[in-house]
Amino acid sequence: MNVSGSPRPTVSWMLNCKPVDAWRNIVVDTTPDSSKVTARGSSPAKAGKFTVTAQNEAGVDSADFSVVVIGKSIIITVFEELY
Repeated sequence: MNVSGSPRPTVSWMLNCKPVDAWRNIVVDTTPDSSKVTARGSSPAKAGKFTVTAQNEAGVDSADFSVVVIGKSIIITVFEELY
């Protein structure tokens, strides 16, 4: 997910309304220009709605992703991009 703003926004991720750091084997990698979440090992427990939120002094924006796990396959649907 590309993320930009001035001042640089802080980025947070949620899975089914819980911070991703509450989930095992889910890692967030945020750089100055982007942020991504990696779920190691697919399982139905890692399915649901991921929400990424970027916030700075100018405001807040978020985007939702629907993640469906079918066997070892993962289907991701992006609802909107952050701009």
